[in-house]
Amino acid sequence: MSKRAVSQRTQENIVAIILFLIFVGFLVVSFDYGSRARMIPVPVAIASLFLILLQFIIQNTNTKLDLNVNPADLFKSSQSGITIEDEKKETIGVTGGKKQAGGSQWVALSWLVIILLLILLIGLIPAMCVFVLGYLLLITKMKWHVAACFAAINTIVLYVLFVLLLQREMYEGLLLTLLFR
Repeated sequence: MSKRAVSQRTQENIVAIILFLIFVGFLVVSFDYGSRARMIPVPVAIASLFLILLQFIIQNTNTKLDLNVNPADLFKSSQSGITIEDEKKETIGVTGGKKQAGGSQWVALSWLVIILLLILLIGLIPAMCVFVLGYLLLITKMKWHVAACFAAINTIVLYVLFVLLLQREMYEGLLLTLLFR
């Protein structure tokens, strides 16, 4: 019984096909919703299908393309022959035991609590602007003017897509509701 290694391009194609099929199913299911209920899932599914098709075409027509993503790395360690648990132990040992196991989970949980509190207090669109700006500044260490541009573009896209195009009323938050009533 011989083991054949699956090429990087084949792995990328398999992931793209699986995602494509998931979004086709998502689109089909969303057509069973009422006319108002399908206003969000149908455009999201169509945009996702378009982006997946675009990725599939680009990754199969451009032979010099390097996506720097190996789908197989999602399921194995970055160092060959070392399990993920051993790699975690090594990382903790290198830092002198200062890094606690589960630390990244607490960071992720705190970001989730922050975004939920922001949405509750100032509303969805302003909260997304503040969240994106904070995330880009604190986590990715991006320069403030670049992070501010990304946050502004994100806010404009959200506003145009949901408020202007889909004509959805967005949650305004407790503070804005109390101030402007």
